[in-house]
Amino acid sequence: MFDPQRSYTVDDYWKMIEAFQDRKYKYIDGYIRMMTGGSLAHAQIEVNLARLFGNALLDSECVTYGPGAILRLSEDHYYCPDLSVSCDPADWTKKLWIHQQW
Repeated sequence: MFDPQRSYTVDDYWKMIEAFQDRKYKYIDGYIRMMTGGSLAHAQIEVNLARLFGNALLDSECVTYGPGAILRLSEDHYYCPDLSVSCDPADWTKKLWIHQQW
């Protein structure tokens, strides 16, 4: 397991993601935190929103991602949101994460 008080590298974060694929973690400024689980109601909302976004974006260049996608906000900030949308074709070929463009 990991020590929540210790500072980690991004490589450490990716190793944890690979080792515990059934869990969601966020990485903020060197610290790794496990994200809380949801409920059945939360899961239903997640699926309904993904369907709505997916349907609304069918004729666009945007792609809807579920909770398996990791969102990279910066070099030191990675999150696992329940839902994200990318309109950047460069994200479509990545295997693990999408990059937030501001």
